[in-house]
Amino acid sequence: MTTLLDRIEGPPVISSVAVDGLGEPARRLRVETAAARVAFTWLGTRKALTAPQRDRAAEAFDAEGGCLSAGKRLLDVKHPAFRAVTAVRGRIRSYWRDVSLPFPEPGVRLIRRDAVDEFARRIAGFRGELDDAVADLDRR
Repeated sequence: MTTLLDRIEGPPVISSVAVDGLGEPARRLRVETAAARVAFTWLGTRKALTAPQRDRAAEAFDAEGGCLSAGKRLLDVKHPAFRAVTAVRGRIRSYWRDVSLPFPEPGVRLIRRDAVDEFARRIAGFRGELDDAVADLDRR
């Protein structure tokens, strides 16, 4: 999980003359908000079988390997430890959406500049929760 707010600059100085070509709403967004992105690197829970594995599985059904779709589960997604990890991820996404506004670029949302410190503090807390949940999953 990463936070886009690596450095926080003060609001840009904007003169009363529109030299940047931005209208008043765009100028106001630039002054009053900051962009925030929350991203996760997530592990896969299933894996496709290799061609030889698929051919071997197809023999049991008297089918051709190319006509069979098969995969194997890497993790039990119903295990409480896995569910704890996904629950933290859900809380992070929910909080991010609750305190921000959508932005046209996918994965980016706008947060009021006066709320950035609280957002960073809460995300750091969530990061600790997520690290603990992942460590518990890893132990199991």
